[in-house]
Amino acid sequence: MVALASLLENGFDFYSVFVDSAAAMLIVGSLGYGIGIVYERVVEAPLVESYREEARTRALAGSEPLAMDLPVSELKPGMRVCEQVKSSDGAILVRKRGVLTSSLISRLHEKGIESVQVEAQRVSSTTEETSSPT
Repeated sequence: MVALASLLENGFDFYSVFVDSAAAMLIVGSLGYGIGIVYERVVEAPLVESYREEARTRALAGSEPLAMDLPVSELKPGMRVCEQVKSSDGAILVRKRGVLTSSLISRLHEKGIESVQVEAQRVSSTTEETSSPT
């Protein structure tokens, strides 16, 4: 628009058209950049923070345990099972939210169970500090 107005006013002067167009692009670009910053601060940042807060709340509340499938060979005593484990004939080997022991793990091997869904273990800050290389 600015370039068209400049053409009508000054005739066809390439330099003035270029300068006016460049000025218009700078103005529009600056406005776009400013709108982007406002959007980030007003919309995006609070939304991301609300997602983080919800994740923190869920993690601390422990209402929904995180589940992961592990092969029976990787199970350790003390792990908690998410769902009950049944043998091929329907017998319950481990109840829902049951804690695994060495004998239960051996029995799972004997019954031919391949994998079990267990609760993901939360890493404490003391464990992280001791396991990090110095």
